[in-house]
Amino acid sequence: MRFIQQLMILVLAAGSLTPAAPSRAAGLGVDTAVAAAPDTALAAEIFGLPGPVELVRDQAPVPGWTVLVSGRVAGYLASTWEVSKSVGYSGQPIEILVGVSSDARIVGARLIRHNEPILTLGISTEDIARYVDAFAGLDLKQPHASTFDSRADLPDIITGATVSTGVIRDAILRTARVVANAHAILGGGVDRIDRVSFEQRGWEQLMTSGALKRTTVSLDTAHDALAAAKLPPPTGNGAFLDMWVSVLDPPTIGKSLLGQQGYTRAMASLGPGQFALFVASRGLHSHRGTGWRKTGEFDRIRLIQGDEAVVFNKDDYRRIDTLATRDAPKLKEMSLFRVPADRIDPARPFLVEVIARRKSTDGEVLMRIPLDYVLPAEFLLARQQLPEH
Repeated sequence: MRFIQQLMILVLAAGSLTPAAPSRAAGLGVDTAVAAAPDTALAAEIFGLPGPVELVRDQAPVPGWTVLVSGRVAGYLASTWEVSKSVGYSGQPIEILVGVSSDARIVGARLIRHNEPILTLGISTEDIARYVDAFAGLDLKQPHASTFDSRADLPDIITGATVSTGVIRDAILRTARVVANAHAILGGGVDRIDRVSFEQRGWEQLMTSGALKRTTVSLDTAHDALAAAKLPPPTGNGAFLDMWVSVLDPPTIGKSLLGQQGYTRAMASLGPGQFALFVASRGLHSHRGTGWRKTGEFDRIRLIQGDEAVVFNKDDYRRIDTLATRDAPKLKEMSLFRVPADRIDPARPFLVEVIARRKSTDGEVLMRIPLDYVLPAEFLLARQQLPEH
């Protein structure tokens, strides 16, 4: 009975929550909600500038505003709703204005609206606003560990609101990264990816466009290639390895495959100058194996471009459990790997290679399974669209 009473209190409390500011989307559905437009006073406050600023509306390479002081660029301002379509735990838009300096720092963030339920008595909109404000000063160029949760410079989560805290964090970080990459202030060769344009597509549509590439090796082919092994693969028409690969960063690809929240978390997990590689497979052979759990290094898969060969470690990897697209085939394994763009340029063709090893009387026999990938031109910004410095 006491539990039921507490649950009723939480439900009533959640219903009394009001947005941080009057919503311009009142009465509108999530898909038609309109992003807030800052005035010069709010922009100056977010950037911590005492004097007047000028705002110039941008539509490309990413929607937002350039903040000018005496005609010089102080940084960029963007809405998490407009850039990332950030949706809170409540399923409603959560909007935060994020200021990014020209040296890739979050100079300030301001909560504009939300409809998050109060998850624990005592948590208020002011608590959430203070959490948002605490992102000021975060250096987007600073290397980090395998998850953002391990960054010491991130604000502490709100006790009792872990899910909402994660949604807000990911929205701020993804939006800031999109802005920094679009204006080429992060570096690392990822500035040519179009991180704004979006069109919902299914698995087969992504295959047709070349966004998803596939390679298949049959059991018979693998048996012949590994015939010298003590235990070669069995024969048959089934798949030894059936694998798909894609670059996830363009929203049309990543959001279509992972859904909004999955995509937001994937992009927020990227470090400076990194892009996300999606690898999915089925069949007898695993593209990732199990050896990495002991050694920390993936010895079955690598990326090759020119003279560069990138091998992943456990900090580069995140397992994907579900996909948003309904027409995807039944898959055995799905992985996200973070790739350093200063070594592999996502705008140029590269090779994904999976290796199969078997013990032989002479030591070891290898089979290399290559998949050539190039991100289609529709997902890249034209050279003339790139920001000038």
